[in-house]
Amino acid sequence: MAQLLCILIALFAGYFCKKISVTSIMMNRFLRFSVLLILVIMGYEFGSSSAHIFNELLQLFEIVVVFTTTLFLFNFITVYVYMRLKHISYQNLLNHSKSYILFSKYIFESGKYLLYLLIGITAGALFNWKLVYINDIINVILLIILFIIGYQLRAQNVSIKQIFSNKIGIAIAALILISSMAAGVVAAKWLHLDIHTGLVLSSGFGWYTLSGILSGQLINHQIGTASFFIDFTREIVAIILIPILGRQTPLPMIGYSGATALDFTLPIIKVNLGDEVVPIAVTSGMILTILVPILLPLMWTV
Repeated sequence: MAQLLCILIALFAGYFCKKISVTSIMMNRFLRFSVLLILVIMGYEFGSSSAHIFNELLQLFEIVVVFTTTLFLFNFITVYVYMRLKHISYQNLLNHSKSYILFSKYIFESGKYLLYLLIGITAGALFNWKLVYINDIINVILLIILFIIGYQLRAQNVSIKQIFSNKIGIAIAALILISSMAAGVVAAKWLHLDIHTGLVLSSGFGWYTLSGILSGQLINHQIGTASFFIDFTREIVAIILIPILGRQTPLPMIGYSGATALDFTLPIIKVNLGDEVVPIAVTSGMILTILVPILLPLMWTV
């Protein structure tokens, strides 16, 4: 609970901070560098502490496949059934433009994070040097990251009222939250994992740079790495499937995009599904984004 409190304080301190004497360019550079550094360290810790790294990676592969499949099925079907029951017409939401966004560049952009994690794992397996006080350093960097995220939300004029003004977006976020928790329990049972671990692994909603770091801090570096790959895969799957399935089932695909519907997959949603669904994606993505740093420690402690 202490870590959850620190996370909330950092996030809201940044949100309610009126002005700091650092440019947005400098803040974004710090965020990018910090995230890449933590991913390399996380990979290094995994690689250096795994005596049988090949077996560890095989085990991680099974966890990632099971969680990714279960999350997709639960998220997609839940939103689809709800929208059918509510008689929400997809035709009224869709923009029938034939244009498709080139999503290869977004996959490449996501891939660089995967590359840095793999570099860390390789370095850890090869050198196996002990990193002193690294967890304390990561904790400090993480709190700074959350402060900056909170500050940037306020700087972008994102208000609490604005977030909770779109009823469909709120409904989708709630359905993704509930169905993800259910998927986490089912996947954990299937893999014989602790229920709390399953809930943590299903609470990232695609925000892999944060979920991997937080899960690693809360549980261990193996679970942190698994969390990263689960949420990384969610984003990649969403990027690939939105142009394919989104035109027939836009709201389930927006829901499955999770927190990434606010940022990385938003332009893909806009171009392929139309402007009408953008407010829905922003509200759903924003709510799930805010929930990630709250839910992860909460799911581990309750």
